Amino acid sequence: MRRREALAQLRFHWDDAYRIALRDGTYTATAKFGKCDVLTSDDPDDLLRMIRQHYPGPSERSST
Repeated sequence: MRRREALAQLRFHWDDAYRIALRDGTYTATAKFGKCDVLTSDDPDDLLRMIRQHYPGPSERSST
């Protein structure tokens, strides 16, 4: 998968909860909740794994 395609897929699925960007070969996902943590990786699949681990459940998210 090309970088732009990977970026588009990440944004499609996670744009409500994260600001997804690609700069200089590094993907970033900045949380739109909590302390606005920033996740980074040079591999989109790795970033997706990190997002899934970081994303809170519904009850945790609604309390912030």
